[in-house]
Amino acid sequence: MTIPVLFGFGKGAKQLGEGFVHLCDNCNNANRFIVAEVSRKASVYFVPIAKWSREYVYVCPICSYGFKIPSRELAQRVLAAAFRDPTTIPDDLAARLAEAISQADGK
Repeated sequence: MTIPVLFGFGKGAKQLGEGFVHLCDNCNNANRFIVAEVSRKASVYFVPIAKWSREYVYVCPICSYGFKIPSRELAQRVLAAAFRDPTTIPDDLAARLAEAISQADGK
């Protein structure tokens, strides 16, 4: 007797929370950008068994324009600071986000 095994690979995105209010460069809407984790995964019978290649992104909720956040630590700091005050970006985070944007534009 043979039992079919359903095995699959895929890419998944998980919304971690809302970031700061920004004016999107692509669609010109002012919104709270979304912090999300994008990863590759393997599953057996639709149950995820492994994740790898995790990246953190900061995207516009309307047009999905955004950029990669360089580290998990920075993504967590953005979420924590935006939770306290979504309209004011602390200077140290603003500098690190500007650096990430310039790296994304340089590609």
